[in-house]
Amino acid sequence: METESLTNLRAIIIEDNPVDTEMFGSILRTAGYEVLWDRVATESEYVSSLKHSPDIVIADYSSPRFDVSRALQILKEKGSDIPFIMVTGTICETTAIDCMQKGASDYLFRDRLTRLGHSVAQALSNNGAVSGRERADEILKRSEERYKNIIDTIHEGYFEVNLAGNFTFFNDSLCRIFGYPRHELMGMNNRDYTTPKTAKKIFTIYNEMYRKGTGCEFYDYDIIKKDGSRSVLEISTSPSRDTSGAIVGFQGIARDVTKHRRVEEELQKSLSRLQKTLEDTIDALGFALQTKDPFTAGHQRRVAELSSRIAEKMNYDRNAIRGIHLAALVHDIGKIHVPTEILSKPGELTDVEFVLIKTHSQAGYDIIKSIAFPWPIATIVLQHHERLDGSGYPQGLTEDEILKEAKIMAVADVVESISSHRPYRPALGIDVALDELSSKKGILYDPEAAEACIKLFEEDSFRFTS
Repeated sequence: METESLTNLRAIIIEDNPVDTEMFGSILRTAGYEVLWDRVATESEYVSSLKHSPDIVIADYSSPRFDVSRALQILKEKGSDIPFIMVTGTICETTAIDCMQKGASDYLFRDRLTRLGHSVAQALSNNGAVSGRERADEILKRSEERYKNIIDTIHEGYFEVNLAGNFTFFNDSLCRIFGYPRHELMGMNNRDYTTPKTAKKIFTIYNEMYRKGTGCEFYDYDIIKKDGSRSVLEISTSPSRDTSGAIVGFQGIARDVTKHRRVEEELQKSLSRLQKTLEDTIDALGFALQTKDPFTAGHQRRVAELSSRIAEKMNYDRNAIRGIHLAALVHDIGKIHVPTEILSKPGELTDVEFVLIKTHSQAGYDIIKSIAFPWPIATIVLQHHERLDGSGYPQGLTEDEILKEAKIMAVADVVESISSHRPYRPALGIDVALDELSSKKGILYDPEAAEACIKLFEEDSFRFTS
């Protein structure tokens, strides 16, 4: 009894997977159709099945061996008005419009296959009454309306310009950002609302995009609004093309970031003031030591000079190099606690005197540990006499326990000390200092820092200037 109430339907199903074909058939039976189908996967099978006068064609858009566009073309060549329904997992509106213009009746997403029966019924009832082009025009109209709604409601300014840089389209947000009414902004060139410097920058960016055919993400430019005030915009642009693919202009998004840039400038000024304060603190500490021992103060400046160059040679960034430089300027500040007669003693130090000298690393750490530097300056000062094999002081740290910055300073410190005059001996010279590094790198001294230091003197002709 159930079979007698079903409507006979002969279908061609373009589908590689027989399981999916059975699923289509099951859905159509539920919708009231007794389906007799030919499952085809190639063009030759499709052409052969068309001889059986099918009522409808249902096609998997992603069929690997037979393109949907070709299937539509064959129907057109035969002058056939057989309804054609596409089934797809994902498809963009541009592709859908193209297929509808070529004659497709409808398209369905796989997650909405329950609509297949309704789509078939509608396609059979229309049977050409509504052309594919009309359906395509309807989809295109809906797409354009949705596109316009999105463009008009976003807070950012959207714009399109021609190759000369004149506005050809924009949303209301761009009018608000520029402070111009629509009729005045339309057709305006970037030279009309920017400084000559900014206009040159925009020309360079657009010219580069035109040559390379690629977009440009997020760059700043200044604009002069209608009321004469200035704003900073963050822009992202890309080329716009015609149907042949030729670049005919540019399109982009503009965001007013004036307030953000002002905040960033204030933060940068505050950071600069903080860094100046930190540097003044370092200078004050250095001056305090200089009043007691001018020789040690000069040693610190030379170690700072060499440490910075070693870090630069090792490709440290500018901020890290700055921290190393400042730490070196006070690495011996703890000697302020060592009696002057020991610091300037011309003869060899006794064991007790040497023990007192060795306290300067810990003393220096204690002096500056409470200062909130953005670099580990106190720890660098504490560790600059540590050695890779654990023979250093004050903690007897080994390789992995020592800061990399402290390892760099250790190399610079020993080179300056050996090569320079000391109260208890004359200068031994740079060659002796470099021999010390060469023979003990990897044992006492960090090999990378030692190699960088040696290259500075032997290849880059480094010499102390302070």
